[in-house]
Formats: sequence, C-alpha cells, structure tokens
Amino acid sequence: MFELYDFTFSHYSEKARWALDFKGVPYTPRHLLPGFHMRTTRKLAPRSSVPILKTDSTVIQGSTEIINFLDQTFPDRSLTPPDPHDAATAIEWEKYLLMNINAETASNAEQRFALALDRLDHALERGPFLVGNRFSRADLTACSLLWPLCRPGESESEIEALLCPTVCALRKQLQHRPFYRWVLERYKEDRTPRDAR
Repeated sequence: MFELYDFTFSHYSEKARWALDFKGVPYTPRHLLPGFHMRTTRKLAPRSSVPILKTDSTVIQGSTEIINFLDQTFPDRSLTPPDPHDAATAIEWEKYLLMNINAETASNAEQRFALALDRLDHALERGPFLVGNRFSRADLTACSLLWPLCRPGESESEIEALLCPTVCALRKQLQHRPFYRWVLERYKEDRTPRDAR
C-alpha cells in the first residue's frame, strides 16, 4: 500500500500525484496542513518538506525522487525517456523549472519566471512535447508547476473566487501565450484523475 503525504495546493505535490496517476499506481492521499505537517513529516523523513511517498518498505521524499522511484519500480509508461540524450535533456528541464526560489533569490524571481515562460514558448515551437516525441517528466514538471496559475478544468468563476485579483490579472495577461494553452492541452490529454482509473 502506498501513501502520499502532500499539500493539496502544492505544485510539487501535484507533480507526485500526476506521476502516480500517470502510471496507474494506487495510493492513499494523506493531505497535510502547512505548519502542522512537520509533526508528521519529521517522523517519516529527514526533511520537513512534502511530498513524501511511503511504501511498505521505504519512504521517498521529494517529487523528483518519487518519479525516479516510480520509473525504477514501474518501468511501464516511463516518465524518463529511454534515449540517454533525451533522458538528460528531460532531467535538465526538470532542474531548470524547479528554480529553487527562496528568500535570497526572491528578488529576481519575477524575471526568472518570465524567462522560463519565454523558454517554454520557444521550445513548444518544435512540437507538443519538451523532449522527443512523447510525454515525459519534463512536461509533467512544467505543467505541474504552472497548474496553480492555469487551473485546468476549472471555470473562470471558480478561479476568480479562489485566486486574488493580482493573480487573476496575471492569468488574463498570459492566457494568449503558447505555454498556457499547452498546459491545458497536456492536462486534457495526459492527466488521468485518480478517481477516473
């Protein structure tokens, strides 16, 4: 039995949920509250961060590590491309997109975010996938990280009730961009909800 400890609104958690769902791996979600989560996570893993995947025999912390574990344990529908060059490119995209924004780097985060969106738009000129000709961990990472902004599957009224006016204005400004339409398409084509399996 697999258990996924996560935050419902975290894009890192969405990345882990999507990887599990994409591979059709059954799991029990354990949604935690930020702050209070440390009481649980410190018992499971060395760091307080989520997501954490707990199996009968091991604990895996972090969305990237969870994908690595799932690809090794369930090689069908691998999220890492089989070609070594494509695999390296997908992992490079994944590292680039995670950005490691913290208190020290927050001052230039907006510029880095804008550059990342430009890079995504440029990459998508070649086709519907960031690496090769199939869905990979690069696409999953990009779409998961943009999920809180793009909100696929939700109506505008739901989104406006959920997000602050500043974020809603940013969404409207970005909706015409190729990356934005691509996120919605990837969710439609490649994101099988857990309860639809």
